Formats: sequence, C-alpha cells, structure tokens
Amino acid sequence: MCGLAGIISLEGIEPRLLSAMGERLRHRGPDGSGVLFHSVTEGTRVGFDGEPPAIMAKPIAGFVHRRLKILDLTDTARQPMADNGVALVFNGEIYNYRDLRRELEREGTVFSSSGDTEVVLKAYAAWGPSCFERFSGMWALAILDSQKRRVVLSRDRFGIKPLYFAQAGGAFLFASEIKALLANPCVGRTPDERTVARYLGLGILDDGESSFFKDISRFPAAQWAEVSLETPESGPVFHRYWRLEGKTFWDSEPAAVERFGDLFESALSKHHHSDVPSGSCLSGGLDSSAIVCTASGLRGGDDLAHHTWKSFGYVAADEKFNEQTYMEIAAAAADVTLD
Repeated sequence: MCGLAGIISLEGIEPRLLSAMGERLRHRGPDGSGVLFHSVTEGTRVGFDGEPPAIMAKPIAGFVHRRLKILDLTDTARQPMADNGVALVFNGEIYNYRDLRRELEREGTVFSSSGDTEVVLKAYAAWGPSCFERFSGMWALAILDSQKRRVVLSRDRFGIKPLYFAQAGGAFLFASEIKALLANPCVGRTPDERTVARYLGLGILDDGESSFFKDISRFPAAQWAEVSLETPESGPVFHRYWRLEGKTFWDSEPAAVERFGDLFESALSKHHHSDVPSGSCLSGGLDSSAIVCTASGLRGGDDLAHHTWKSFGYVAADEKFNEQTYMEIAAAAADVTLD
C-alpha cells in the first residue's frame, strides 16, 4: 500500500497544500516520500524525503507520493519516478511485470531498477495508454506526460486500489483517500445525501462513482482518463480499457476442478513477488486456508520467493465465534507461524 495525490491548476500549485495532502497519506507509505512540480517554462523537478525540488515560478502540476517498500527496496525505485518527459506516481502491484520487462528489453528498453514501478513507466513510454490493457494486477496511478501536455490517470480492472478526484477552484485534484482531497479548503464538504442514505438504509458502499461527499468522485475501475494541462478545469476524459466477458466452461466436473486448481495456483504464484517478508490472513475457513496451504507448496521454489511467511488470525473472546482450532490445523498443515 502506497499513497498518491496531485493537483493540476493553471493558477499555480501551492507547495504547502500539496505537502498537506501528502501528510494525510503518511500512514499509507511510511518508508519514504517524494514530490514533483511541473511548469511550462521550467519542466519537471522532483525531490525526495523532505527535500523539495528547487522552487519554480509557477508550477501548474504537482504530485506527491508516500512509499511502502515491497519490490526493489533501493532508492532507484522511489517515486515520483521521471524519465524523458514522463513521470509516474503509482500505488499497487503489477503481477506480470517480469514478462512485460522482458518484452520491453527485447524492444531495446534499458532499466535501472528491479521492481514494477519502472516497468509501468517504461511501458507507458513505449505503448501509451494501451499499456493498461497488458497489465495484470491492482493499481491506481497518475502519469505526467509533458510531451502530450496531459496527466493520465488509471485504475485496475476491478477497482481494488482506491482513487478519488475532485474539481474545485479551477483545479483538478486526485488522491488515494478522500481525507487528502479535503486538505484543500476549496473542496466542498457537502454530503451526498443519496449515497449516505443508501449506506445507512441498505449498507451499500463503494458500488458506484459517488462518494459521501457531493464534490468528490470515485475514479471508475477498468478505465483510464486524461486531464489536459492546458484546460484542467474541463476535468477528465474517460476511456474504458477492459470489460468482463462471461465464458462458459464446457467439460466435466473433474476437469473443472483441475482447471480451477491450476488457475488458483498460477494466480497465487503471480501475486506473490516480494522483496520483504510477507504473510496471509487466516481464519480457518476454506478460502484463507486454501491460500495459505497452496502458498506453502509453492514457497521455496522458482514459483514463490522463499521469504519469512506468517499467518495472521483473529481469535474471538466468545467461544461461539472462535475459529482458533481450525486456524491451527491449517497453519500446521502449511508449516507456517500463526500470530
């Protein structure tokens, strides 16, 4: 989990305001911070960890990033990441980044880091927004494309990673969380009464593009959008890059079981690239037990990096809801530590 936020405004970016947005996302990324400013006359400048870039006369775009280190723990992977007129702030993980990297390298792309962030940056530079169709993963990101005079935003196919946006005072703002947008006093606090009523009456939340605030919207899943650096007050222009298509499996039940097993194992292997110790929640139920036990079979081989693996579970005080016995059975079968 990382945090990102940004502002686009022809009136100029207030560095203090961008910093306040980043501070409200500190909990999402305790391992480092970065800030970017862009102006028409002075280009793009980036600074890291409390050392902002040299002051610009009138920056019209600003990004801020809070980093949680998962892949490539070195400074070469810190964000905002900029190269040849393209700059990126990114939250998430691209599971097939190694395959994409190899494809880009065959086309002549050179990399200086080992994680997925640079792959996202170089994939956009090579393929433009069509790169999102190639990504398998979860993400929310913003790309400054100075050559095309635009900022590109994108969210993963199912909207796993959060991204919100607002338009206020002639500016376009985006962030991983609503609280960062509310750091700007121009963003309205008026509640969206329909969204509030649906939540209170039906318990429905995050099923559309509205939020609890009338002036703040959720960025839609499976879409990318462009915001012009010349007319940011016009807001985003959206493009859908993926749709879920239903397919029917015409085969026997044993074949379906085998197929599911193959897909489940493949998905878990692709999801678990990490340069730090990791683990999984474990309730003792079917889904979490299947994940932990399958990961145990993959761990240590080429399919899954051999890092410290732990399982985490909640033990209820009320014995009626206590699943500790089943959690311990699954942990023992998977040979993992249960916390």
